[in-house]
Amino acid sequence: MRDTDDAVAPEPGGTDDEAPVIPGLQDAGGPVIAIDELDGNELWWLQRGPGAHRARPEQADLAHEALAGSFVFAAESETAKGLRTPQLGALHAILAYRSTEDPEPITVVMPTGTGKTETMLATYAHTPARTLVIVPTDALRTQTAKKFATLGIVPEVGALVGDFLCPVVLVLKSAPATTDAARKILAGVGVVIATAQVLATCTAPVRKVITDVSDRLFVDEAHHGAAPTWRNVVEAFAGKEVVQFTATPYREDGRHMGGRVAYAYPLRLAQQHQYFAPIQYHSVVDFVDPDRAVATAATKRLRADLAAGRDHLMMARVRSVERAKEVIKIYEELAPDLKPVRIDTGLAPSTRQKRRDALFSRDSKIVVCVNMLGEGFDLPALKVAAVHDPQKSLAVTLQFIGRFTRTGNETLGDASAFVPLQVAGIDERLRKLYGEDADWNQVIRDLTEHGVSREKARTDFEKAFGSLPSEVAMRSVHPKMSTVTYQANGNLGWTPEKIYDLFEDRLLTTRIGINNKDRVAWWVSREAVPVRWGDFSSFNELVHDLYVVHVDEDNGFVYVNCDVSGHR
Repeated sequence: MRDTDDAVAPEPGGTDDEAPVIPGLQDAGGPVIAIDELDGNELWWLQRGPGAHRARPEQADLAHEALAGSFVFAAESETAKGLRTPQLGALHAILAYRSTEDPEPITVVMPTGTGKTETMLATYAHTPARTLVIVPTDALRTQTAKKFATLGIVPEVGALVGDFLCPVVLVLKSAPATTDAARKILAGVGVVIATAQVLATCTAPVRKVITDVSDRLFVDEAHHGAAPTWRNVVEAFAGKEVVQFTATPYREDGRHMGGRVAYAYPLRLAQQHQYFAPIQYHSVVDFVDPDRAVATAATKRLRADLAAGRDHLMMARVRSVERAKEVIKIYEELAPDLKPVRIDTGLAPSTRQKRRDALFSRDSKIVVCVNMLGEGFDLPALKVAAVHDPQKSLAVTLQFIGRFTRTGNETLGDASAFVPLQVAGIDERLRKLYGEDADWNQVIRDLTEHGVSREKARTDFEKAFGSLPSEVAMRSVHPKMSTVTYQANGNLGWTPEKIYDLFEDRLLTTRIGINNKDRVAWWVSREAVPVRWGDFSSFNELVHDLYVVHVDEDNGFVYVNCDVSGHR
């Protein structure tokens, strides 16, 4: 066990071997989380509050048994607390997926502010089971662990009734040295929170222990899912429940993050129901000293918001640590009373944490950072954005904007963004966003929903393949952008099964990928051909070709994609 700077005394009557405790999601008198150190990792459990354990945590099975049956579908209304419409919608989609025993992962798309993490909590509370949650950053790991240890808002809004126990949470900070060490720290744990990077440092046998004891996987900020470290974890859960959560289900590199989109709550509804706060965009034109112009305009807005009684903070975004060192000097000159701080990887972790704490306590009201303080960073008071170096890609821009559109209590007003007028080198889709008179609320909605609809169309297209070869994963197939087009003289039929007769034993796969809805088929052939660098009869070369065929019956065209020119 250890002492922490924010530890509070145990409750009266506690024993000497009680774990140190830290404040939970509420102030004094609210939930209290106890922490045990386990070989560089941490065991968290609720020691005071709804669903609390005793001085020592109960085993996972007992906690699950106590929680089972306590969940109710409490819906938010004008007169009663409850789960939000997008949270309940996502939960029902997850339960529907579970009922089909579909071995493929699913993706839940929820705009920033609608409550992705609370949806995870509700899903867990509905059906308690050993769960692994992977997140992109250390800060989000801690934030998510606090919510799971208390079940967040789920008890508060009346979605849990009767006597229940919150889960015992393992915060995985370092790789267990051996499989025995892994089994030891996992014993009695209901939820494991880890970054993909920490899991990647585990040996393969240790990772197998972690995934084997877990019944399901939740992936937060799932647009990272195409990265190898994330994909390896997801693939280890083959045949188990995998639910991916994200606000932006697309990547700038075009790689598919995997999993069909099972639920997507529209951003227009999030705006309409005030889950996603309005944001006022201000284009700053100054070609002499744009940094000072942006800082001056943003600081003026922050002061006006504070004078109006708003609990607002400002984030100044730059592209690098060196730029952060330059820009912080401007804010120190313009607003020393607001105690601007710099947070980036050029500082020690302990220093970064102290400066984050200064924001949460409001000792500092301006932060200069590289990018966005880490994904999933939840501080609704961030309401003024000074974008000194605009992002140049759509997904990152939308994630950044989400920092400022979170809603909260009546002390929070609308968000404001101040951006220098410069559009050179940015994504074409962002030119409307960075235009001089852009309505960000409209443009953000259009860009987001276009991206979501494209990803959903992609997953729907994949799902329409009722027949798929087991030897080749469709997501690993990347056809070249070329085709040969044939025009039929008469009516075209759609009989892809005849491909079996045409290729016979040359087929690599026992099945052909067939999408009857879109009239698309694909398959891989395997054939021995002469080598290209000589004339030999004693040996040859084994080559594999990908074929993709699309039949356009309405217009009488057949499109064939196949790259065989290199060896024939």
